[in-house]
Formats: sequence, C-alpha cells, structure tokens
Amino acid sequence: GAEAGVQLRAVVAGGTPADLSRYPNEPVVLSFLGGQLDSMPERVVAASPALNIDAKDPPVFLYHGARDEVVPLADAQAYQRALAAAGVRSELYVVRGGDHSRSATDLGAMLAVLEFLRRELRS
Repeated sequence: GAEAGVQLRAVVAGGTPADLSRYPNEPVVLSFLGGQLDSMPERVVAASPALNIDAKDPPVFLYHGARDEVVPLADAQAYQRALAAAGVRSELYVVRGGDHSRSATDLGAMLAVLEFLRRELRS
C-alpha cells in the first residue's frame, strides 16, 4: 500500500528473500531484524513482502538466479504464486545458471525489467 502519500506504480526485485520466516538461522536476517525470529513474529511478518500482499499492490517483477544458493529459487516462485493468488500482476524471470550476485547484471533480466516497466508505467 501507499505510505506517507507515496504511490508505488511498480516493483522490481531480484534475489529477494520475500518471506524472512524461511531464514531463522541466517545471520544477516537476524541482524536486520535485531534478534531471534521466534521472539518477534510481528516484526518478521512486517519485514516480509510475501506475508503482506494486498490485491491493491502494484505489479511486481521478480528476477532470480536458477542457481541462487543464498535465496533459493523456490522462494521467488512461492512469492510469485502468492502474488498471483491475490490478483497482483506479477512476473518471474529466471536467470539460467545465475547465482545470487550475477543475476543482477544479467542482460536478459535487465531487458525484461525494462519491458515490464515500459508496459506497467505507461500513462
């Protein structure tokens, strides 16, 4: 939803850990949230886009490496299914052979992002 008068028109996210409850032992997640996940379930939910989907959300483009070992592709697939189930327009571009870091510079993914934004941001 819109916060403080800002209306998002589209979202692009790559290699996104969209449901932080899937990472109970990941040091980066624990540091980001400020403690153990089981001691702060509300904060985990609030920080997890996949757990806060609303049918009024803007369209979402996800790109993800097929060989991402930091955030498994299954997480992006689950997020995309949840967006679709809520009626939010979404796309998932899988970078063949891409890992967590190199997917962000994949030419095919970036061209797909530009096409998505061109289509979604038309006035």
